[in-house]
Amino acid sequence: MANVASETQIAERFAVWLSKTTGQSHTVSRSCNPPDFLLTSVTWLEVSNIYLSNEQAKFLNLRGGKEFSLSGSPDESARRLLKQLDEKLAKTSYRAIYQERGQGILLLTCQDFFFDEGNLARVREKLHSFTPSDDQHFFSAAYFEYGLPTRERVYEVIYPRISQQLNHVLHPMHVYEVRPRRDKRGVDLISDVLPFGALWYGNSDAIANAISYAKFRSRSHDAVIRVYDECAEKLQNSAVGV
Repeated sequence: MANVASETQIAERFAVWLSKTTGQSHTVSRSCNPPDFLLTSVTWLEVSNIYLSNEQAKFLNLRGGKEFSLSGSPDESARRLLKQLDEKLAKTSYRAIYQERGQGILLLTCQDFFFDEGNLARVREKLHSFTPSDDQHFFSAAYFEYGLPTRERVYEVIYPRISQQLNHVLHPMHVYEVRPRRDKRGVDLISDVLPFGALWYGNSDAIANAISYAKFRSRSHDAVIRVYDECAEKLQNSAVGV
């Protein structure tokens, strides 16, 4: 519900923070939704605002909003944050930008001006037991931006959690490439996780069989399967999530 100028300001503020944190220059430019923004030349950024209530969102973003009532559970901010996080992780409309640029960044920004340390504690408590209903793996990380009465804006990674990040370190993503053979006799399935680095498929269903085997071999891992044509142009980019 936030207007374009407000979202752009939020995205630019995040890019400045990310540049300082990583030591690399990051800039944002508006994109055709989805996603909201392109971040530098390699990734993308989706921004979503979290409000205490729909009434507060209208009060802050629509002209003529002069007042709203403050009511609801102390857990409301945490509940709305997790609901938005779950919806964004499951959204399939990011597939095209994911295939073009890889995983993006999700930025959930708290716009509730009553947000305090108590609300933050409830958010962290709820996140501890959070499990997404259907993570499409389009995002490399989800950040929560919030402000407290005595602090500047803070950016905190809320997904994946540390335990999930450790799992990715211990069980890194498998990457496969399906490439046509130069002798025109089918395709090679290439990956560092294969015993000899590559497998040859030469029948009429070579590409389909290569993809099927890659999915089977990496059934317990996250994996990406890239299919190329004879000009080394990428035709398909399939993600396999556990």
